[in-house]
Amino acid sequence: MENEMRRIKGLVAVLLAVCTVFSVTGCDTVERIKERISQETVDDEKVADENKTEVSNSISVGLLDFDTFNPLLTKSETVKECMEFVYEPLFELNEKLQAVPILAESYTVSPDGRTIDITLKNNIQWQDGSNFNAYDVSYTFKQIRSSVTNYTSVFANMADYMATGDYTFQIVLNYAVPNFVSLLTFPIVNIKVI
Repeated sequence: MENEMRRIKGLVAVLLAVCTVFSVTGCDTVERIKERISQETVDDEKVADENKTEVSNSISVGLLDFDTFNPLLTKSETVKECMEFVYEPLFELNEKLQAVPILAESYTVSPDGRTIDITLKNNIQWQDGSNFNAYDVSYTFKQIRSSVTNYTSVFANMADYMATGDYTFQIVLNYAVPNFVSLLTFPIVNIKVI
């Protein structure tokens, strides 16, 4: 019986020693883990601070086959598509292919269908801060009519066009074309820039 007591005491002593070693090592490991996590958090914050960039109101776009910034004269499809983010048309087509005013406010068509009067929005500014107006529209029409562009065919039936005021524009057709304004989806350019 005495041998067994010694054996049990020895076993208990060994178990206590092992538990003590593991508990001390475990505490040390927990402390080291906490330290590493703390250090990693500090490192992550430093990296985040280094990677902060300044906010900008500019965008960079890659263009293929660049030829001109003039959306009316470009032969490059990528330039044309990129310029759609810069220049807007008088009208766009909705999903039902109906003309929706963009730079135009409204329009009226004469009873004979040959004269179209367009009222333009008067609260639009160009990138340079100048006001968009009917003279920009007239200039755009002149550019298209005097050059070979993707939009030249729209002018085949056009007898005349003119700015009739700062925010009014008139188109006179050779013959009536139903929903002619749906053809006015080309970009309008700034008379001062292009």
